[in-house]
Amino acid sequence: RLSREGFCYFSRHGNLVTCGGALRLAELARKCADENLGSFSRLAGIPGTIGGALRMKKKEKQLDDQYEIK
Repeated sequence: RLSREGFCYFSRHGNLVTCGGALRLAELARKCADENLGSFSRLAGIPGTIGGALRMKKKEKQLDDQYEIK
């Protein structure tokens, strides 16, 4: 389990978003809306973090290769 300290960040560099795995999906959706990065509102109602969501999708092999995950 990731701690909020050190793994809960959001930064934008042009159209590139970098965020920590402990960032909640609702917070990611709000920050993307604040930055006018398109609609991520469908994430707002999903409980959990970006790290958990990526893990679940990768496990289900539903994660598109268009996303760069480091």
